[in-house]
Amino acid sequence: MLLAIDHGHHAIAFDRHGDHSSPPVVLLHGLSSARSSYDAVVAHLLAHAVEHRWIQVVNADLRGHGQSSHVPTDSYDAAGYAADVIALIEHVDAGPALLVGHSLGGVVATAVAQQPPDLVSRLLLAAPPLF
Repeated sequence: MLLAIDHGHHAIAFDRHGDHSSPPVVLLHGLSSARSSYDAVVAHLLAHAVEHRWIQVVNADLRGHGQSSHVPTDSYDAAGYAADVIALIEHVDAGPALLVGHSLGGVVATAVAQQPPDLVSRLLLAAPPLF
């Protein structure tokens, strides 16, 4: 199911699956990708959760990717992406999130974790270009 939040003057598209009262696992894709790159991961996580309980998966398109809105060119930075993800975590209102980020998603997850500490419980990063 496609959902979207209006964050300022743009929309962030995301899918939400599982038990909405459980802390979310938020999946953040890489630079040249979209949330669909995590479809198999979402299916695997849900298949191994007992009747989709005890797990909530939020799979988002970062700004300018997939079905999320494009923004002005100078707004594609870690702070802008992080603000969108923070708004998304606050929108789903389910407690601290485990952020899973690949490449750009890892950079964004790291930027989010440096913000309000009550929003992030853990990070799982794959190949983030943190240099």
